[in-house]
Amino acid sequence: MNASAADIVQALVEMSKTMPAGEKLLREVCDLLKHHLRTGDEALAVTLVTTSGNEAALAAAVTSLVEKKYGRTVELTQRANPSLIGGAVLQIGDEQIDLSLRGSLNDLEMKMRSSPVA
Repeated sequence: MNASAADIVQALVEMSKTMPAGEKLLREVCDLLKHHLRTGDEALAVTLVTTSGNEAALAAAVTSLVEKKYGRTVELTQRANPSLIGGAVLQIGDEQIDLSLRGSLNDLEMKMRSSPVA
């Protein structure tokens, strides 16, 4: 089923009529859509954290990949965190991707602690 934007709006309006707080829900949905439309053209804030905080080649590759995936320009900030040991942590909006050695070691520790000892 391919629903148009008008179909979705009509369904939301009809659904809001049957709900006690339907009008409030409809206003919240409209506010969220307005916010999304306003921020859709803004540059996407991306933070790249590495041990040195100065990885030009990696930063260029990340910027290119993120711009292709999200279809938006990227404003990339680099930060240093030597405790990562190696690898990188990428923050894209609310999403965090941890590809650091520290993160892998933490994951391994959690798995080992949760596994029963034989």
